[in-house]
Amino acid sequence: MSRITGFNGFDRNWQSTGLGQLLYDHFIAAAKKYGFKAVRSDYTLSGDARKAWAKLAKRYKVNRVKDEEGDKRFEIDLRGNDMINTKPGV
Repeated sequence: MSRITGFNGFDRNWQSTGLGQLLYDHFIAAAKKYGFKAVRSDYTLSGDARKAWAKLAKRYKVNRVKDEEGDKRFEIDLRGNDMINTKPGV
């Protein structure tokens, strides 16, 4: 399993520009291309992170799952071709 962690020093000037969602889209596409099974959130999410995952759920099938340690996370399953959300707002 690979893990990308958060970072400090976020520049608020980039907030609400769509850049974060664009980066998620590119990351999700690359993860699928290289054979990763899923993209998961951290189990602790800031308010901004929750908003980001809510926006992702408008475009992808985002599930709420328990990880190996029993923590609840958001997950986008990258296996198969049905990861695109056909029912926005889920």
